[in-house]
Amino acid sequence: MFTSFRQRLLFCFSLILGASFLIVILTHYHQLAREKISRSTALIESAYVLMLKDINIKSDLFNQDVHQPAFFETRTSPNLRDHQRMKDSIELTLDAAIASFQHLPYTMDSGLYVVERQLKGSEALFDTLTALLLDRGYKDYNLEGAMRRHIHWLENHHAIPADKMLSLRRHEKDYIIRQEPEYVMKLNAMVTDLMKRYPSSSDSAAVHLAGYRDRFNEMVALETRMGLRNNSGLKRQMDDKLKAIGHSLNQVVIEAQAREKESLTQLNRLFLFLSLLLVMLSVVASFIIARRITRPLTELTEFITRFIDSQFTVEEKAPTVRTKDEIGKLAANFTLLKDEVISHLKFFKQKVDERTAELNHANQRLLAINEANARFVPTPFLKFLGKNSIEEVGPGDQVHGEMTVLFTDIRAFTNLSETLSPQENFDFVNTYLREMVPVIERHKGFIDKFIGDTIMAIFPDSPDGAVDAALDFSKAIARFNEHLRAKNIAPIAIGTGIHTGKLVLGTIGNANRLETTVISDAVNIASRLEGLCKHYHASIIVSDDTLVKANALSKRNFRYLDDVRVKGKLKSIRVFEVLDPEKDSLKISYLTHYESGIARMKAGDHEEARQIFAALHQKNPADGLLSLLLQRCEKRAEHGPSLPWDGVEIMHVK
Repeated sequence: MFTSFRQRLLFCFSLILGASFLIVILTHYHQLAREKISRSTALIESAYVLMLKDINIKSDLFNQDVHQPAFFETRTSPNLRDHQRMKDSIELTLDAAIASFQHLPYTMDSGLYVVERQLKGSEALFDTLTALLLDRGYKDYNLEGAMRRHIHWLENHHAIPADKMLSLRRHEKDYIIRQEPEYVMKLNAMVTDLMKRYPSSSDSAAVHLAGYRDRFNEMVALETRMGLRNNSGLKRQMDDKLKAIGHSLNQVVIEAQAREKESLTQLNRLFLFLSLLLVMLSVVASFIIARRITRPLTELTEFITRFIDSQFTVEEKAPTVRTKDEIGKLAANFTLLKDEVISHLKFFKQKVDERTAELNHANQRLLAINEANARFVPTPFLKFLGKNSIEEVGPGDQVHGEMTVLFTDIRAFTNLSETLSPQENFDFVNTYLREMVPVIERHKGFIDKFIGDTIMAIFPDSPDGAVDAALDFSKAIARFNEHLRAKNIAPIAIGTGIHTGKLVLGTIGNANRLETTVISDAVNIASRLEGLCKHYHASIIVSDDTLVKANALSKRNFRYLDDVRVKGKLKSIRVFEVLDPEKDSLKISYLTHYESGIARMKAGDHEEARQIFAALHQKNPADGLLSLLLQRCEKRAEHGPSLPWDGVEIMHVK
């Protein structure tokens, strides 16, 4: 039937497009039907809302317009005009709703016709009430105006005593305000009494008095018939009709919503059924056609899959050529090329295997080299430079920041190393470093370099890590000294200097030889502080910059040492000794007296300071710092003002 694969596909696509077009048409019809149903219900709801607005307009007319002279002059008002427009809108909306239901599978005509009849009856009552309102009048208009003209004549001609006139007007006002029959009877009785009591009055006075009474009684009859103030009479009838209209219209709305929901449900079910039917028919037709189209492709694909799974070594024949189109030609050509491909792929696979083995061997060597490089260049160093590996590092790479530098060194290591052979020296230092380096790393520091027995470490996060690491060195040294005692080697002691400041961390050298380093005045100061440990007989010395920036300052014990100007520096540095709670408990016990002695010495009272330090020295002769301060006070107390001192100690050695 089809001479090419393209024709087969076009036929299949035509079927799918046709089904899709039918679904689009069905969807459009479904949407139109939904809109018709919703529009009909919306019209009823709109009529209900308009009727509620019209009730408010009528209420405003009865409450507001009856007190506006313009209403009685022109016999119209904005509320009356708004009511007329609203009435026309309600009638048009109801007519549109009735017309819209003629195109739906259900009708609401009977309920809407009832609402129309009720509306007409309500409008007739409203028109009657409006006419009666105009007849009743207000102030100088119509019936109330005629009544006022009679009473004003009587007032102007003094036909009746003032007190009687005042009582007469009070009864009139009381009725108008309270609408109680009691005041009508009082006014009529008073008029009758006045006409009997003053028979000599002029005929004009009697006429006006009788006219005032008759107009008043006519106004009472009108208000009783209308019932605006006490919600009776025609007003009560109109309200009852409006309530009935509201109830009827509400019932129509409820019924229309229920019918709408039911119709939409049926419509949705029908749409869903037809859509599913079309989809199923399209799927079945597409499956049948696709099977006929794809069968030769499937056979060819299965053979190619087996051919690939066998790593291009399968020798079976290609699938049978079932068509004369492009797929048939593809199968025939594949059969011709199969053997040639197998031959070339076998040769290529052999070469690939050989090359893969070479690359695996090279990769293993590269991993070993990277691991070795990581021992010489710390991983944190690379992270600070923003590099992933050492191969990305180049000359001049650097990063600036505020960090803490720690220097630690073995006391009298030169003398000790002279007693050891070169091999023993290497073993000694490596064993020592194996104890110390984990302490630094545990407190989030990293090693910058080893200078013989000296360790230089960087703590990038906080000075607290450097101080905590220095305190933990005592435990590592204790373990190392046990190792030394086992080899009959004298135990060692270390000194640690810590300073916090800005530094530049980067690389120096050229393209052939690179070295990581830290360049900063902070490094030199930390190194000088480590050198001061021997002078002040201290294990840990820190600068005031480190103490100020340490978060756990209040949790540690420390004591002031000096303001010193280290060698090579012009500015002085305030230095402190950090005390170990386990090793320096005795020093901590007299820390307050020590600070008092320092204060006296700074104030120039060297004799009193000497006495304090002498007493402390007797308590702890092993505290070498007290001996140093005692000698200093004795010397300055002896020479007095002839020995100038500005509170800064100048160091001439590193």
